[in-house]
Amino acid sequence: MTAITISTEIVTEQLLAEVASLYAAEHYKTLLWSWQFAPRFGQEVQCIVARDYTKVIGFNATMPIQLIDNLGEINNAIWSCDFIVAKDYRGKGIGSAIKDEMRNRFTVPIVSLGISDSAFPLLLKKNWQSPVRLDVWDMVLKPQTFKQIFLYAWTKACRLFFSLHNQKLRKNYTAQELPGLPQDSVINKLWDLHRISSRCVEVFRCYDYLHWRYEKIPFRPYKYLSIGAVGADVRALIIFRETKGNHIEVVDFIGEFNEGVISSACAFWLTHYSSAIAIHWNNSVRALSQGLIANGFVKKSYGSRFATLSSMADQDWALVAGDSDGDFLRVAKEFSETPTSSTLHPRHT
Repeated sequence: MTAITISTEIVTEQLLAEVASLYAAEHYKTLLWSWQFAPRFGQEVQCIVARDYTKVIGFNATMPIQLIDNLGEINNAIWSCDFIVAKDYRGKGIGSAIKDEMRNRFTVPIVSLGISDSAFPLLLKKNWQSPVRLDVWDMVLKPQTFKQIFLYAWTKACRLFFSLHNQKLRKNYTAQELPGLPQDSVINKLWDLHRISSRCVEVFRCYDYLHWRYEKIPFRPYKYLSIGAVGADVRALIIFRETKGNHIEVVDFIGEFNEGVISSACAFWLTHYSSAIAIHWNNSVRALSQGLIANGFVKKSYGSRFATLSSMADQDWALVAGDSDGDFLRVAKEFSETPTSSTLHPRHT
């Protein structure tokens, strides 16, 4: 007879050492834990733990964040992440019990992105809501498959059709790759510009958050593209990374929602990262859609699942790829397999 217990606990090094065995097949995840589970925003990092007597058999971590709502108010919240149940204990209701414990213990909004096929229906049954998804936008530059040839043809056709339009827009902007994250005064100004166009619920990406998310991570693959208006200050910051497979992935964006910003960024990548085989700009920001289409991005029919347990679920939400723990998990996996995984090299002119 088993004695299974479900409890909410503070994440400690001792607990993580016990949990590590659950991730034996995905050991790279443990490389991030000292950074991922560090206290932030004055909050300790908590998790839900399932035990059979003293043996850890289930785990669901959280990550403190802040959300800004449609009125501009800042709310403490948590991302649900690293959800796992030991193989021998699956199908016995333990995952459901873990989610019940999370719902009962936390009063702040709970969000989750990149949800699996099996977990998504469970969350919906437990009254989580899915107001949006992370849309997948691809620009194919060097087709590798028969299907990609059609996507490449569409990209070329769009870029040709909008070429004069994009060229005119680019004249008003300049793009520059930065050696690091801009100082906090720049980020604050960009965030003010960002919120002029956005009244969605989104992660409050202030300087402290961006510094933790992209600068303090153990692996630092992220690059910073500053877009400035001619004769004026910086208007947008785009954070991207290069993957092991020669892809460019845009993971974050703050600043002015403007087609010229997107056009300027794309021209920069096509010029300075000519070996890239594709550019991915996954997001749910409707204001970016026209600019992405005009520059040859194709929106796929699927997207990454998002769900929230929050009173703000009925508002509009905006997501970027960097909101998902899936992004930094892929980074950890790539770096654990090959220390120098990036194969793209910018050509500075």
